[in-house]
Amino acid sequence: MSLLDLAGFLDIPLSIVHYPNQGRFSCSFKCAEVKEHKEHPILSSEYGNGRFPEMAMKDYVSKIRGKLLVFNATSRYLRREYLVPKNLRAA
Repeated sequence: MSLLDLAGFLDIPLSIVHYPNQGRFSCSFKCAEVKEHKEHPILSSEYGNGRFPEMAMKDYVSKIRGKLLVFNATSRYLRREYLVPKNLRAA
């Protein structure tokens, strides 16, 4: 499964932002935090960086593969959690 397939399956926007003054792109899911596993109490904000969008996506995949994505973590009603496949690829 690719990152774009996962975004479509979850119906969650994938954000890719260009920072021309820094010469890089950033990639992440909107409103997403990452947990190591279900029982892990700490959420972290992960994003991928790269000189090109594809490189940013590859970096992001390496940081979220096999972990738990938590969307809208602070909302009692909108919070959702999904385990990212270990075989996730960038493209």
